[in-house]
Amino acid sequence: MASPFGAYTANAEGNRFISCDYWSGQMMLETWKELNSGKGPVHLKMYHLDDDTISEIERVLWANERPSRERFHEGRGEDYRTDGVEMNISEIGLCSGHSASGVWVNDKAETTVPGLYAAGDMASVPHNYMIGAFVSGRLSGINAMNYVEGLEHVEPDPEFLAAEKARIYAPLDRPDGVPHTQVEYKLRRYVNDYLQPPKSPTKMDIGLAAFERYYETLDLMGARDPHELMRCMEVHFIRDCAEMAARASLYRKESRWGLYHYRLDYPEKNNEEWFCHANLKKSETGEMEMFKRPVAPYIVEVNLQQEVYDVAVR
Repeated sequence: MASPFGAYTANAEGNRFISCDYWSGQMMLETWKELNSGKGPVHLKMYHLDDDTISEIERVLWANERPSRERFHEGRGEDYRTDGVEMNISEIGLCSGHSASGVWVNDKAETTVPGLYAAGDMASVPHNYMIGAFVSGRLSGINAMNYVEGLEHVEPDPEFLAAEKARIYAPLDRPDGVPHTQVEYKLRRYVNDYLQPPKSPTKMDIGLAAFERYYETLDLMGARDPHELMRCMEVHFIRDCAEMAARASLYRKESRWGLYHYRLDYPEKNNEEWFCHANLKKSETGEMEMFKRPVAPYIVEVNLQQEVYDVAVR
């Protein structure tokens, strides 16, 4: 939120090294290169701004966006007027809104499952954030209402519901089982150690094998209340997303989207073979299966051959 006020990312010398601070894979790639160039660490630079502008940034940031940030900087003796805010690349993100992925939807927010709609960070609409979530949420809600108007009530399969209830509630039968915090921490370590870009095929294979084995660890989790049960289920979802990310990363044999998908063994973009969506589906045997889906024509004309991102001259 500081960028519109004139703040920008700078290296240890105080120089700007990227021309666009918009959060993207390309911005992450330039940051990664700078951190490994000997000119790191990098920081958010605001100390060149006037006092009134910095005061406004503090008002918005501390009162609304990040209330704890004021105490954090105060405890470290830091002031935006004299100090930069050190920045680094965080752990890998698997949610769709920040990683160019998600549940496949069409222009009506319909998934490939009839009657199931997706919106916001769940849907494959990269970088839509809060405004995009409002728009796609309204769109999916309207279309979902239109869909159900012509349907008659269908009784669900009682055996399926009973099996799902038993699966989901299982951690409550193990109140002294392994805490979800430990299981999630270990899983996230696997993700960061083996899927973090730049990506290596051998490391991704190791990670994929670990994610496939992780079902055994999931069955050890215990829950003492509904909140812990919910967190246990979230760990299941993280495991699913991790396996999907590993399979999709191994499948796409090129580099694209800056640091988001930068493969050491395929460092170049390959539009001839990979200008497409890499989709996952469940096979007839219940396994994850990869396939290519063509990119639909752009509604707004885009020159795909023109490089529009320029790295600033130091």
